[in-house]
Amino acid sequence: MEGTTAQALFIASSYPSSRNSAQLALEYKNYPEFAGQTVLVSTLLSSVTVTIIVYVSKIIF
Repeated sequence: MEGTTAQALFIASSYPSSRNSAQLALEYKNYPEFAGQTVLVSTLLSSVTVTIIVYVSKIIF
């Protein structure tokens, strides 16, 4: 892949984990606290990582 499509997929791969994973963990009683913490941490870190990935994608693509 090349161009805008490759750049968009590369950037999308850096997005944080979904809230849905925490909701499913809660529904099925499978470590809901850990799933919630994972969503929180990945969302907080995404402000840095997504910015870096967007910059890198402009260089690469």
